[in-house]
Amino acid sequence: MRVGIHQYYAVPMSIKNYTNNIISGLTRSGLKTVRFSNFEEAIKMRKEVDLFWFPGCAGGGAPPKEFVSLADKIVVTLHGAAPFTIPFYIYYDSIRRAIRGTIFKYISFLRWQTFKNRVKAVITVSEYAKAELCSKLKIPEHKVFPVYHGIDTDLFRPADKKKIKRYLLHVSHYQPLKNVDRIVKAYKMLASPRPGLLLVVPGYQGNIDDSDITAIKEPKSSEELVQFYQEAVAFVFPSLRETFGMPILEAMACGCPVITTNTTGCAEVAGDAALLVNPYSVDDIARAMQKLLVNEELAESLKKKGLERVKDFSWEESARQHLEIFKRVIEKNNL
Repeated sequence: MRVGIHQYYAVPMSIKNYTNNIISGLTRSGLKTVRFSNFEEAIKMRKEVDLFWFPGCAGGGAPPKEFVSLADKIVVTLHGAAPFTIPFYIYYDSIRRAIRGTIFKYISFLRWQTFKNRVKAVITVSEYAKAELCSKLKIPEHKVFPVYHGIDTDLFRPADKKKIKRYLLHVSHYQPLKNVDRIVKAYKMLASPRPGLLLVVPGYQGNIDDSDITAIKEPKSSEELVQFYQEAVAFVFPSLRETFGMPILEAMACGCPVITTNTTGCAEVAGDAALLVNPYSVDDIARAMQKLLVNEELAESLKKKGLERVKDFSWEESARQHLEIFKRVIEKNNL
């Protein structure tokens, strides 16, 4: 089997990580891959590949419109459609971005109305994401396949030796949806004495007037994040909306108790291994923080449950499911 893979040059690190892990797994299974970056390159290799895979569509975006003519050989990974589910005044942090986002949203919807009946399959990252795509973009349910991400437990793992727990931790590439301001407000409600709050939030522009709160606004490597997770009392990730929520698994794999959202993909990924909160309620977030700070038995229980939960997420299994979908498309079985 030979698959043409669309090469993206400007996508978030999370999508690059996903794409690289799946390609590695597919290659180990014997699948041959070739990259393309535009329609002209795809046309030239059309007879050389069994299908084309677009692994980096997000925000409800579709492949470029000219690819409609190749749709009978296309599989798309659509990571979610946040602009279609979150009010613009929450999703965007400026009027300018809201205007541009609204235009993109309209174009994306129209493009999917053309693609949805022609594209062979749409891979997404959770059951929540599937429901979102089918509801908002009207993609037929039988064409949408949820496949979970994996987690590298050789990298993300508990510390070899017991470490001092120094702070509550939040990690995200900043967007309003990450709920950083509510995390800060909730932290300020905690009773003293309290540990520090460490925010690893590249892109965050806010100013924080609390000496117990540290905001790191530069990107950190995965190896650096492992140390942050290992030294955290708890990981606080009450996103307003996620289709998956990779940091949840990273924290769990490092033995860090997790507080996350009781809806969207966060709740689906966390299962019963996290403390779930209403992300719009500062009081609820603060209560969960305080509960983990004073209840060592609960924290230890969540730590153990988290380490068991991550066993359900494997890049090898994710790649195997991708390969199965590709085979079914090529063999034209009923999808």
